[in-house]
Amino acid sequence: MAKRRSMTLSEHREALEKDPTRYAQYLARVKERDERIAKLGETVAADEALLVREIRAQGYRIKSVWNLVNNKPHPVLRRTFTGSYEKAYPVLVNHLRVSHHLRVREGIIRALIERKAAGLAGPALLRELKDEPIQELRWIIAYALRKLMPAAKRKSHPEIEAAYRAGSGL
Repeated sequence: MAKRRSMTLSEHREALEKDPTRYAQYLARVKERDERIAKLGETVAADEALLVREIRAQGYRIKSVWNLVNNKPHPVLRRTFTGSYEKAYPVLVNHLRVSHHLRVREGIIRALIERKAAGLAGPALLRELKDEPIQELRWIIAYALRKLMPAAKRKSHPEIEAAYRAGSGL
């Protein structure tokens, strides 16, 4: 059996255009996907609006909590925000206890993975690990704690490693 070579985008488009019914179905799927993504974006933006306002009140020009994640300058990618944000740590920690959309909550946790946040974020994340029912978020919290907490201190909290291993498929 001969191996099929990959189809280029233009070849794919040509094949679709030869079958108007299939092409119309494809366009409908693309439109539905784009609408779903736009709706999710609106939902997440509405959910994090208060959080963003509170962080902006601390002097940080962000549009989303995700602007704080991976915010180091990059030679190719444009970043909305770069730099440190220590004054935002208390706001982020306070919002751990607020009911947020899964993606906003993930952004809050990931934004707290900063060495300077460890003293404030560590105990709060440990508390959240014990209360978090969603496995994906338990893994993210465990990952954050592994980054923030020294190994010797983590040994007294076996739930961190258990959540990390459960989420990583080990």
